[in-house]
Amino acid sequence: MNFELRSIALAVLIGLSALPLTAQSQSPTADVSQPVTLKQPAQVEPYERANIVAKASGFVSVVHVDIGEQVKKGALLAELSIPEMEQEKLQKEALVEQAQSAIRQADARVAASKARVSAARSQMAAVKAHLEKYHAEIQFARSELDRISTLVSSRAVNAGMQDEKQLQLRAADAALQSAEADVGSAESGILVAQADQKQAEADLAYARSQLKVAKATLAHTEALMHYSMIRAPFDGTISHRGIDTGDFVMSAAASQGEPLFILNRVDRFRIVFDVPESTAAMVQCGQSVELRVDSLKDQIFNGAIKRTSGELDQRTRTLRVEAEVIDNEHVLKPGMFGMVTTSISR
Repeated sequence: MNFELRSIALAVLIGLSALPLTAQSQSPTADVSQPVTLKQPAQVEPYERANIVAKASGFVSVVHVDIGEQVKKGALLAELSIPEMEQEKLQKEALVEQAQSAIRQADARVAASKARVSAARSQMAAVKAHLEKYHAEIQFARSELDRISTLVSSRAVNAGMQDEKQLQLRAADAALQSAEADVGSAESGILVAQADQKQAEADLAYARSQLKVAKATLAHTEALMHYSMIRAPFDGTISHRGIDTGDFVMSAAASQGEPLFILNRVDRFRIVFDVPESTAAMVQCGQSVELRVDSLKDQIFNGAIKRTSGELDQRTRTLRVEAEVIDNEHVLKPGMFGMVTTSISR
């Protein structure tokens, strides 16, 4: 009986093992996302484009470049003639020379006033020396008067000598008083000379400030005259020329006319295309792109996405994307139309 039960159990196990694989339990597998190839129409644009205008109004005297020419940064594109500004520069230069002359005159007055102060102090020293001399003479005259008075009292000398010494003392005293007055006058002279020196130094400081003002106005005029030289802001190619010799051009502040020149930087290009909303979230900076231009079908230009607008256009619901490519063969032109291909992951 036990043998029969074991046989039945073995048969059941063998039958289960023979069931199809689909009937057995299977563990779920993860869904692996596949990259998506995105193709979008694209336009070739210069990396930089400058509409060059005039900063000052004037007549075109020389045009140095024409369309299609490649220029370096700082290259002279055109020159303007501004006669009134040239006259203004001459006037400002004259004002600078006038201010410099005023400084020289004020400097001379300062030197003269210092000399007068020095002379007044020397005179003061001389007057004080005389004052000391008169003090000494008074002391001597008094001592002589006292001595003679003693001798007169003892009847050793004539009384007339006492009168003589008395007169000498009075003369010395008068000289002392005159010297003291001279000291006061010398002190006043020093004060006047010092006041003159301060005034001369103030005049010199004012003349120097006037020179700074004159130089600043001259520098301003020279800066405006530099605007008569129209220069290239970067390396590039002239794609538009809107002036001829003899034309009168207005400054950009006074007119909104067409630019004098249009300069394109074409050492690299911006590839501009729009991505639909369904794939906009998958676009990342750094993703590689391939550009095929309709007129250059056999060439592929490789680049990478550099920036996006960060928002969808409200009308088209698309994301503006910019890639950059470098054209070493110089066959791409701004305005060309093509197709951009890039792989993105969902």
